[in-house]
Amino acid sequence: SPVSVNRILDRVFSSPPEFINGNQELIEVLLCGGPLGNAVHEGIVKATMLANVGIIQLLLAHNADINYNGAAAVAHAVRQNRGDLLGLLLQGQKLKQEIASELVCLIPTAASSTDRVIILSKLLVNGASGRRCSELLILAAERDDLDTARLLITARDQTGRPVCSTDHDSARCLKIPVAKGYIPMLKILLDGAPSK
Repeated sequence: SPVSVNRILDRVFSSPPEFINGNQELIEVLLCGGPLGNAVHEGIVKATMLANVGIIQLLLAHNADINYNGAAAVAHAVRQNRGDLLGLLLQGQKLKQEIASELVCLIPTAASSTDRVIILSKLLVNGASGRRCSELLILAAERDDLDTARLLITARDQTGRPVCSTDHDSARCLKIPVAKGYIPMLKILLDGAPSK
């Protein structure tokens, strides 16, 4: 029965990583059995943690929900600075906007500007906006990360409004480049039209 198949698939994904990684064919057969339950969704989280692209693709083809459990699989990819896995997970599905916004804070502070922009752009396409984006703008100003700042300042939400505010936290993102003499950063941020 589909419930039994789900239970077996759940056991497979509860197994040691070596077993999971070595049994893609078994997983595919179980998926063809039409599991009824959350094992497919739990599996996408586990496969992402193992960075097993083949199993991730297989689970996505069998309708694994990337928003499951607060988008845990996507959160792991962001936290681990894995733009490649993030791109794979987001290929055929869209994150819930509120989840995309919250995931912005998981972008590693140690990520390179290039990696940060890759991950952030994928979250912005999925509707990320608000406080977390404004906080990332402050971090970009502190690190003189022009690419991240430019992306945040130019990005717009579905209604055409800016995804972040230069006024956040008493305009801290503007105060930083002034104090540190980061003139190119200040020019980018002033394009964000702070309140008058």
